[in-house]
This record gives sequence, structure tokens and C-alpha cells, in this order.
Amino acid sequence: MGKVKCLQCGVILHSKFRHDFQQCDCPNQSFVDGGNDYTRTGGVNMDLIEVLSDPKVEPAWIFPDGEEVYEDKNGKEISKEEAIEEAKRFRTRSRRTPPRPKKQW
Repeated sequence: MGKVKCLQCGVILHSKFRHDFQQCDCPNQSFVDGGNDYTRTGGVNMDLIEVLSDPKVEPAWIFPDGEEVYEDKNGKEISKEEAIEEAKRFRTRSRRTPPRPKKQW
């Protein structure tokens, strides 16, 4: 599930299902969307957002004895923990600013 922490206000935002858009009210306007289907994060300053949920990683090979082998983007064999860290680094992040507040009539 998509889960992020806004480092400016300390709020943890949790998107539980697809299109469950969650946003904090601080000036950074951190947000998360997507639940288990995808993870979209954003805010005014991306350096003030910490992604708390691990991305899904798939093994490159699964042997008959159940051993799983993971590879980095260059095909080098790595551990599952290293594969998760690499996926976090290359996670797609939204660079757009969050939606504007609704107008008060």
C-alpha cells in the first residue's frame, strides 16, 4: 500500500486502494495515491517526503528448489533487500504540484 510521511508536518499519509488520494494540509502539500495498484507521490518539495512502503520487486529467476535470484538493471545478481532499495531509488514520482484548493463561493 502507498504510504508516505511528510517531513515538514510529520503526518503519515496512507493510500489504501486505487485512486485513494491522500494529501496533508501543510504548505508542502505532500500527497500519495494508488494503494496496491501503483504509487504516485508528490508535493511542493520532494525532499520533504519519505516513502515508507516498499515497492514490489519480482525475482529474475526462481529455481525448482525455491531459491529466488534478483538482478539489478545491469543484470548483476543482488539480494532482495538491494533490489528493494534500487526500486525505491528509481520509483516514479510525480513532479507536478498538487491540486489547488477549491474556490470558496
